[in-house]
Amino acid sequence: MFQELVLAVENLISLNDQHVKNEAEKMQIQANVDTNLIELQQLRFVVSELEFSLDKKKETYKKLKREIGVLDKQSEALKIELEECEDELDQTQMLLKQKLLIIEQLEKETGEKAEDFHIEKKGAPGAPAKKGNYKAVQGDLTDELLAKIIN
Repeated sequence: MFQELVLAVENLISLNDQHVKNEAEKMQIQANVDTNLIELQQLRFVVSELEFSLDKKKETYKKLKREIGVLDKQSEALKIELEECEDELDQTQMLLKQKLLIIEQLEKETGEKAEDFHIEKKGAPGAPAKKGNYKAVQGDLTDELLAKIIN
């Protein structure tokens, strides 16, 4: 009977040791769970910040895309206008060449030289510009062509 009691006590001690060991392991697991929950909250905060940042960037992207669309339309309109101006310049140059040829033919036929034409200066209406003094507006192809002819 004593032997049975000793065996029962040893079993109880063994069970108690196992219970203490399990409690220590449970506390360690609980600490890991708490740490993981804190990390999870931090990651959720980071994710929410990233989502907010992403939404702002998407909004900026859409705004820039709309602006690019508007600028593309303006660019196309300006290209068309440029082509029209270039066509008009070509036509004007051809007309000028034709008129110069007509003047040259008339000079040959009549034997007289045509009078020089003058361009009025800005700011002095009625005052003819002196030959070689006409200044063209830079970038205005028609004006530059006239300046070449006059000067």
